[in-house]
Amino acid sequence: MIKVIVPRMQVNIMNRAIQTFGSAGLSPDTPLANFWTWGRSLQLGDGPDEVHIRGVAGGEIARVKAMGGQAARYLTPYGRRSRRPDARRLSGMSNWRNSPAMRYEAHYGDRVVRCFTEPREGVDAILRAAVAAKPDGEALVDGERRVTYAQFDRAVDSVAAGLIARGVVPGDRIALLLGNRAEFAFALFGANARRSGDRAA
Repeated sequence: MIKVIVPRMQVNIMNRAIQTFGSAGLSPDTPLANFWTWGRSLQLGDGPDEVHIRGVAGGEIARVKAMGGQAARYLTPYGRRSRRPDARRLSGMSNWRNSPAMRYEAHYGDRVVRCFTEPREGVDAILRAAVAAKPDGEALVDGERRVTYAQFDRAVDSVAAGLIARGVVPGDRIALLLGNRAEFAFALFGANARRSGDRAA
């Protein structure tokens, strides 16, 4: 891990120093540009960062699998951290006060992730609750465009219905090629919408 941290730290420090000096930081009058080049070279000389990070990740995943969830205390707990850890542990997965019970699950092959022991409500349920609470409230701002929760929900319904009509079923993958605008949010929520007990994807 040191092979990743040290070069990144040097490059970050040199970036900030060069920014402080302005264009002079890139001139031969200071050694900053040379130091930055050496730091950046370290990120490639003994193999790119991605190789080292992949090796560290593989070791961590293997250790978590071997410990059967007991490594949870080393990971960042869900929700707000408490300054004083509670002696009780929820389902043996967390030692932080008021933390929901968590467990490890394997997803997408070898990827091990922390998940809620009890299923949580999805984004569609959260959206529908917001629509019921304040349908005329401002849900999204896209430049000069303002979208209320009720309008947002209707757009999501339209996207979900369109996906279902085109044969999209749960488990299908959907690629979104959209810019940073309201339609991206409509498509994202529409792909995860549950309407009449059905999920678009």
